[in-house]
Amino acid sequence: LFSGVNAVQLVLSQSPNSVPTVAYDPPIKNKILTNLPEGISYINARFRNNIGWGNVASRKIKVDVTSPKNIVVETSITDDDLIAVDASADDSLSGIKSYSVYINGGKIAEAAADTNGSAKFNLPPLSSGGQKLEIKAYDRAGNYASTEIVVNVPELQVPKITHYPQSIKVGSVVDIRGKSPYLDGEII
Repeated sequence: LFSGVNAVQLVLSQSPNSVPTVAYDPPIKNKILTNLPEGISYINARFRNNIGWGNVASRKIKVDVTSPKNIVVETSITDDDLIAVDASADDSLSGIKSYSVYINGGKIAEAAADTNGSAKFNLPPLSSGGQKLEIKAYDRAGNYASTEIVVNVPELQVPKITHYPQSIKVGSVVDIRGKSPYLDGEII
């Protein structure tokens, strides 16, 4: 505690300008607050010494224990046969921070939310057929909600070899060429 302080006044309020009303004489060093309401509250305090009461100091307290709501997930297939995800959710207290996508409990993708709480991103290549995905929406307080969807992943098209030598000699350069069915495809 501050040197010379002989009393403290506190108040928990919805306003940063509230005058503290609960006095502690002798002064306390800490106070545990329980059952705080969700949203923004203020703890306002002032201290007394042998000259008198000082100015009121105010500290903002933000409480958010509610999970995001209204998760909406839309998927589409990209030109490269990947699954594109367009996700959105609502969180009125702290706002949406990010989205994560899981298959069988393992995280396969993560994306930050934009200022509107939405995110658009592509998933990595997945096995073809029906895949069950869990999408989690996280708010800035660490709360999350999830939803599950099933996506039908198309079978990936294989690259085609278009040129190769009829014979290969030891020590010679081998020229093999091919085409990818995908615009940004890389053939290794």
